[in-house]
Amino acid sequence: MSASLEERLSEAVGLIEGFRGRGPPVKVLFSGGVDGAAAAAIVARALMALKVPFTLRRVGLVAEEGPVRGPAILVEPRGLERASFNAPGDVLVICHHLEGVELDEPPLRLSPGGLDGSIEACCSSMALLVSRRLEAEDEVSGLLACLGVEGDEQVVDGEAPPLRGVNLEALKPLADRGSLRFRRRVRLFAPSRLTAAESIAYTYRPPIPGLTGREDRAQAMASRLGLAGPISSLSPAQLASLVQALVREALASGVEAYEAESIYGQVLEYGGLDVHEESLIADLSVLTGGHVPPITSHLKGRMGPYDGEVLSRALEAARSICRALASPLRPRSLGAVKVFELPSLHPDLAPHVARALAPLHPDGVVAVLRPMGGSVRAVFRPGRRVRWGEEDSVELMRRVRELDGLCWGVRREVEAVLPSGRVAELLRWLGGRAEREG
Repeated sequence: MSASLEERLSEAVGLIEGFRGRGPPVKVLFSGGVDGAAAAAIVARALMALKVPFTLRRVGLVAEEGPVRGPAILVEPRGLERASFNAPGDVLVICHHLEGVELDEPPLRLSPGGLDGSIEACCSSMALLVSRRLEAEDEVSGLLACLGVEGDEQVVDGEAPPLRGVNLEALKPLADRGSLRFRRRVRLFAPSRLTAAESIAYTYRPPIPGLTGREDRAQAMASRLGLAGPISSLSPAQLASLVQALVREALASGVEAYEAESIYGQVLEYGGLDVHEESLIADLSVLTGGHVPPITSHLKGRMGPYDGEVLSRALEAARSICRALASPLRPRSLGAVKVFELPSLHPDLAPHVARALAPLHPDGVVAVLRPMGGSVRAVFRPGRRVRWGEEDSVELMRRVRELDGLCWGVRREVEAVLPSGRVAELLRWLGGRAEREG
């Protein structure tokens, strides 16, 4: 861990300890999916241990919240560059996105100082380090950190242990005491909660054209292989046959071997739970639920699988993603940029669709656009063969801001909200840049 991050951790701990006896509850605000929600819950549990009152809420763009009045803790905030603070010295920001623009009066920012793939970290692993230094860490906060790391796709397949950077620093003590284990398992949607056909049909990372979003064809495959019940109940021989069939189907559909083989790989197991399965259920539920559950259940000490209501909400989100992928998608091509407009998709699911489409366009940059009245939610994701580094994301974000947009991102993914009338200009610019760089 860098000395600068260690220093920021100490400052963050000092700020939170100073909230004791201050009077007004600490506002814990988070954006995003399971990583932001899990990190916020870790922070909230630490505040509970310190007997500091708080409120917990998911927000869209922090810039739309009006002046942020401290004391407050912002987790994975979006639109931070236009946020205002009445007392920035009473605000802590936990974020692993690109730094973005400098604020006139910046709050304390806890960030690894790099991007995914440069310094591996997510909000939940940094929140766990804060909780540990506050002596507030417990088994539930450990589970939350694992959910965030899995949900942020930072488990590194093919390495032992499959973690790096800040994530390894945060989670290694959990493995040392036996709570966390690393397993090789099938990475399909809800493999222990749904029938084999449903899990196959509603898996989209990677997408398998011909099966994804098509439950009838998935059922035909399951019947051909003699599969009944959930995938978790299959024998080793049945599971091997299923994985081989899915990989063959993916390869035949044009998915690269690297992506096809990710159907089976390393996952985190915490307290006997398949964290990969639970994190995806939690992520989709948080993104589309419009409220904090299922994360609030952890504040009461929940450690088991999510209940049926949470699973139902996640399944509906997975269905909408897979149906979009199964529909006749005809992208517009602007140079190497493949533009997909999905007006009926839930805006917060646009990143999931972009991540699913990128393997099908390895030589281009996928742009998923979701109109929202006078603005557009956009997600940009380069294919695996496109030369795209940290500087490209930085330049794309700079360009978005020049066009009066808000943006956030990591090394190989940028999200933005910008005026509808400026989208074409951004796409033309990106098409030219992708051609030059690709």
